Amino acid sequence: MKFAAVLLLVAYAAAYVRYDGYQVIRVIPKNVNELELLMQIHNDNLDKLSFWKEPRMVGRFVDIMTTPDFADDLKSLILMNGMEFTINVENIQDQIDQEREAMSSRPGIDVEGFNYEIYHTYDEINQWVDEFVATYPTISSVFTIGSSYEGRPLRGVKIGTSTATVSSLFLEGGIHAREWISPATMLYMTQLFADGYGVDQKTTELVDKLNWYMLPVLNADGYAHTHDVNGDRMWRKTRSPNDGSTCIGTDGNRNFDYMWGGKLEECITLVNAGSSGIPCASTYRGSHPHSEIEIDSVTKFILQDPSFKAFVDFHSYGQIWMCPWGYTFDSTEHLEYQNTSNKRCVEALTAVHGTEYVYGQSATMYLTSGGSEDWGYGSAGIVLTHVVELRGDSFILPAEEIIPSGEETFAAIRALGDTVLESETLPEANIRMT
Repeated sequence: MKFAAVLLLVAYAAAYVRYDGYQVIRVIPKNVNELELLMQIHNDNLDKLSFWKEPRMVGRFVDIMTTPDFADDLKSLILMNGMEFTINVENIQDQIDQEREAMSSRPGIDVEGFNYEIYHTYDEINQWVDEFVATYPTISSVFTIGSSYEGRPLRGVKIGTSTATVSSLFLEGGIHAREWISPATMLYMTQLFADGYGVDQKTTELVDKLNWYMLPVLNADGYAHTHDVNGDRMWRKTRSPNDGSTCIGTDGNRNFDYMWGGKLEECITLVNAGSSGIPCASTYRGSHPHSEIEIDSVTKFILQDPSFKAFVDFHSYGQIWMCPWGYTFDSTEHLEYQNTSNKRCVEALTAVHGTEYVYGQSATMYLTSGGSEDWGYGSAGIVLTHVVELRGDSFILPAEEIIPSGEETFAAIRALGDTVLESETLPEANIRMT
């Protein structure tokens, strides 16, 4: 068994994209000029730098992944322009190696049950969908929204018992491939519904009175690539080619058809439009809205069902619970109600393990355009639309964080379910606009 694990590690070392000596540098910009400078440094060095956290807001930290040969130059540029930095990750490959070693020595999936305390591949998750529904047929069923660019089915689990028309919530994870904690959290929350049904009064009520659509991995191709022995653990985007460029993939969370490309006046005054038109950039928005089949599929699925009253898109990292708008600082018509939902979810989450989240309008955290939260509210008319950055301080979160993340986030979505139920007796909430 140990010999097999060694062989697996050798295979990864030989073929997998490696990040030996890569660092993550953290900078906190003090003004708009520093935001612009950081963006300019990035755009001038796309082959050497990649944002883990983009320069979107004064006083909000920016994380920059740098190649080993550019690390000293980056630090010098930061210092010579009057900024300070800290090293958030000393060597990315060290974290990846630790994660891979843990995965290679795991017992795997067997007839004794699915292990929620480890990260799983796309194929394992796809198998889990069928096994979960077979185990809990009275409260669950399989749903499919379509297929990925490379032909992988995009499947999830619907939780609910009512045969009548009831309100529904759509929860998705894994739109950014490297954010493994997102699908893992989705899986464990789905299991918590099953564990609590018939045992816990509140969970039972939420399953009987609502439908929960749990889609663990939207960006199936990208996620599979992060696990592949010929892949890249830090891959973010989809895997579709871009005409006229050797760089492949689009940022799915910049590809939604609402204010795609940004608001011009925000773009002029606030560094950029919250996405990039450069195919090699990590936030490349695509050639046109819904150019990515994954985004086109999920939006069509949501639009065809008027019962959806909440839409949550789970990401990592940063511990933030957000609502629209992301493309502008302008307030939505329902911002007070949306922020009340933000607050309620965060308070429920924090009560579990004490994890501190911030909450608010998405743009006040970082500017985005073509994002899921803006589409959910602006196009689908779902007032209770949220985008969430889960726990942690890195994309490579130790597997022992999965269960706590699932437990605390489940408390938050139960609170969201309560809000949906309450809204059915409050017409003024207007949580699905027409």
